[in-house]
Amino acid sequence: MTVGWRFIRHTFALLVGVAGPAAAQAAVSGKATVLVFSQQDEGSRPYEARMLVTPQYLRLDNGSDRGGFILLNRATRTVYSVSRSDHTILVIRPQKIHFPRPAGFRQRVVRDKGSYPEIAGKKVVHYTFLTDGKRCFDVYAAAGLLPDAVAALREYQQVLVGEQAVTEARTPPSVRSVCDLSRYIFRPARYLRYGFPVRQTDNSGATRELLSYHRAVPVAPGLFTLPPHYRRYSIAQSSGGGP
Repeated sequence: MTVGWRFIRHTFALLVGVAGPAAAQAAVSGKATVLVFSQQDEGSRPYEARMLVTPQYLRLDNGSDRGGFILLNRATRTVYSVSRSDHTILVIRPQKIHFPRPAGFRQRVVRDKGSYPEIAGKKVVHYTFLTDGKRCFDVYAAAGLLPDAVAALREYQQVLVGEQAVTEARTPPSVRSVCDLSRYIFRPARYLRYGFPVRQTDNSGATRELLSYHRAVPVAPGLFTLPPHYRRYSIAQSSGGGP
């Protein structure tokens, strides 16, 4: 099980095709910023992914109101991954990191001097993130664009760090990636300091690109409600590693 952006990609891949078109909701509880992405993993077809941001929540799904989803409760700093197929909720809370930082762990960011089309009047800049000389991650970021979404994504990444550290600790050192250690444990949100990522590509070839966004969209209360009778568990529980 992986987390971070890998966790988002994995979950979205499972959600694709689970449910039909977005379901209509009768009641509306407030408004959200709604973002739609084209996402593609190496060797797979692109698919749409949706992000909803409110002051209280961040929801990630495949555009369906009735399918599985990931939910960040921003107040409690808890992430929930809801599976409709087996009626379960994976619960992820912040954990202390006990994973040792590799010796000589060098980070570098290269800014492309090229010119790219602006988005909503915001300049887009291409950044390449390197760790120990290895190209790990490319981001086309727009400074000042969607600050509410940037803040929510940063909070989401920070919650997942401890879980990712546990996962990496169980990974044989011979197959660990310095890119993964940088992006998911030691510098998980460093790319967000440059603005909203309108396009991003990692060293595995996975990409995510912003297609559209709308502010102040009426949203239904059920979109941020967890199914009450689903079984909740943690990765530690599923592997026998703790309560």
